[in-house]
Amino acid sequence: MLLMKALRDAITGITGISLIAGFASTIGWPLSKLMAQQQAKSAHAFKSLIQIIALLTRSRQDHQVLEKEHHET
Repeated sequence: MLLMKALRDAITGITGISLIAGFASTIGWPLSKLMAQQQAKSAHAFKSLIQIIALLTRSRQDHQVLEKEHHET
């Protein structure tokens, strides 16, 4: 009797953990995929922003050099 109760309690605990883990993975896998996609989009947007800033900075520097050359002549 005591062994049967312990076995039943163990099975109930294992079943509960399995259900919770299954639910967590059902939510977790799609959520982690979505987060990875969003991170990739954010990284791409950040890279584009840095490139735009670099181009604007370079353009401004080139403009300043041209103005300086123009005033020297």
